Amino acid sequence: GRVLANSTFGRALLDGTLGLPQDALLPGAQHLGPQPRDFAADEASPLRHNLMRPFPGSNHSGRRRVFNFRLSHARLIVENSFGILTSQWHMYREVTHRHTLRKPKNSITRRLLFSFAFLQLQNARGNVT
Repeated sequence: GRVLANSTFGRALLDGTLGLPQDALLPGAQHLGPQPRDFAADEASPLRHNLMRPFPGSNHSGRRRVFNFRLSHARLIVENSFGILTSQWHMYREVTHRHTLRKPKNSITRRLLFSFAFLQLQNARGNVT
């Protein structure tokens, strides 16, 4: 929570000044109304309009367990995507290695990559136009 609130990206996200697109109807789910563009976070982050975090604790059943599993899986995809980028482009490896104090920025990068990877997956499935 504190890392997000102390970063430029985090402040803009929390203030609503990040410049994200307006909430929009999802194809096939218009009955849910307009949906926000979301970022995946961990339990340390606050729950906000555009920030998804898992339900706290580990003793869940039903929908909460499924939600936590899917969010965890999405975050894992982002971690893997970041690893692939690191192995492909030396630039990312240097930034990660040299600036260990900037790890929160890498966390933000992973969140952005999650959004990209999720949209690519949904687009491949025909769920996004």
